[in-house]
Amino acid sequence: AKGFLPSVGRLEHIILPEPTGVNCRIETGVTKGSEISPFYDPMIAKLVVAAPTREQAIDSLAGIASGVEIWPIRTNAGFLKRTLDHPTFRSGDVSTAFIVEHEAALLDRDAVHRSMKADAAATLVARELSGIGSAYGTVANEVEFQSNVWLAAIGFRANAHPRTAITFSFDGGPFEYTEQSSDWLDRYTSCEQTFDGVVVFDEGEAVLIRTRANGIAGGPTSSGTILSPMPGKIIAVDVAPGQSVTKGQKLVTLEAMKMEHSLTAPFDGTIAELNAETGGQVSEGSLLVRVEKRE
Repeated sequence: AKGFLPSVGRLEHIILPEPTGVNCRIETGVTKGSEISPFYDPMIAKLVVAAPTREQAIDSLAGIASGVEIWPIRTNAGFLKRTLDHPTFRSGDVSTAFIVEHEAALLDRDAVHRSMKADAAATLVARELSGIGSAYGTVANEVEFQSNVWLAAIGFRANAHPRTAITFSFDGGPFEYTEQSSDWLDRYTSCEQTFDGVVVFDEGEAVLIRTRANGIAGGPTSSGTILSPMPGKIIAVDVAPGQSVTKGQKLVTLEAMKMEHSLTAPFDGTIAELNAETGGQVSEGSLLVRVEKRE
């Protein structure tokens, strides 16, 4: 979703499934606690499957990609799952233009996010009732409730209809009400408690949910402030202070993990501040350019 921007940091949670009955091989050199450095390529693992037919191999590989759980490092496991499920890929009619031609479908996470919101709502209710920290399975099987009377009272309000909506922030978004699904006890959920919330896993995706703001930092994208998305080396600076720029114009090129990443102007404006120079090393979050909007 961010142009395949690599992710760096510590692997706090990692599951690479190797299902029984599947001829698969997981090639990796990392485990829980390993550091993903900006100084090497961004590969964490290779998922390899062999099967009698292409269709069987795709089905098995899609199942493995769906079960990948990694946090807080961002991965392309969900993207790979959607690629494997795409009918054009399954037919074998692919070329180097496949991603560009099907970008909208491959980047569309709306369906899985709707499902993960329902999983998140079920998980939060289960946590309130039992104090559960992590789960892997249906809520009914994972949680030992003290009394079934509490199940019957979910959403109870005196002199009003029951309310089953849960309030939380999903993937850094605003806090919103999410209606509890009627099948919440039977929903299959995989979640892990972290220091700043609960991570929900599904279809190769990982999303953080928060029930409290806890001073979440961030700035409006309209501010014109261009920060380094990760540690790296500046290999090109295409603008100068005071220069006029247009929306989408390349400002700075960053090299990290053997990949080049172009940082562009968010709107038409003028370069008000420039802190990047060719050959310079920058850390994640460093202010590189500030663009003032053109009146």
